[in-house]
Amino acid sequence: MYEACLKKAVLGLLSALLCLLSAPAQALIENNMKCSNSNSSGELGNVAPNTRFTLVMEGSCTITRWYPVGASLQFVQSKPIGTPPSVMAFYLGTGAQLPEVPVGTPGTVCIPISCQPLRVGRVVPYSVALVGITAATTGQHWLVVQLTDTSIGGWHNYGDYINSLLIRYTVTAPSCSLTSPGTVNLNFGTLRNDSLQNVSQNTSVSLNCATALQANVTLASNQQTMDAANGLSTTSLSGLNMAARWTDSNTAVSLNSARSINLRAGDNSLNLGFTPRLAAGASPAGSFQAQYTLTIDYR
Repeated sequence: MYEACLKKAVLGLLSALLCLLSAPAQALIENNMKCSNSNSSGELGNVAPNTRFTLVMEGSCTITRWYPVGASLQFVQSKPIGTPPSVMAFYLGTGAQLPEVPVGTPGTVCIPISCQPLRVGRVVPYSVALVGITAATTGQHWLVVQLTDTSIGGWHNYGDYINSLLIRYTVTAPSCSLTSPGTVNLNFGTLRNDSLQNVSQNTSVSLNCATALQANVTLASNQQTMDAANGLSTTSLSGLNMAARWTDSNTAVSLNSARSINLRAGDNSLNLGFTPRLAAGASPAGSFQAQYTLTIDYR
């Protein structure tokens, strides 16, 4: 009697386990639409770090299985090589940002424009903009973006991978090289105190850059600064000052403050002018010198 009850208990436990294990998993059902695509090229080539880019993934899909409520659009991304920053995706039909979720996760951004039933044979176009920025570190970087659709309204086990784009680029360190001498000497010759307003010396600093980039340019005087905003500093001769200006814009150099400029790929020049100025009530005599350091910080 005891043995019979034990056997029944074991059978009952096995039956319960079998019931738990026999519940089928809901697999993704694909081939609900057939799509043709026309994307931007994801080959960006050699790029500077932290450079913004925009690519387009677009195409049209023919519905092959009925979507009773509608089809939402979403995307996933992976990074097989390097450390590229993630991109954001925007549906150009409405401007809405796509959610980054796996296929089978229904969303609220639908194709073609609004969430609506899609019958077999209907053709629905789509266009998605990918907005990103290149990596900050040098080397190769790959980013794979996949667009997916999911049937909404309780039918989320129906979905497809409808488009894929490989974004590939190599970040190179930005570089510029001076093509003019690193040290420039300007000779003012013999000057008269009563005609200094007509005297100036100009110079150009030339450089060649491998890629277009942004730079901060700073001019610092090695003498005492008298009026930084107007580019005025002393010289080695008491009573004689020197004013610096950018000759491209004919504006005073703001000493010790960075000026942001855009350097193009290829040849560039930075143009400076220097004009002696008498200190108030001074009538100096003798030789003088004034030294400056120009710093170009590009990234």
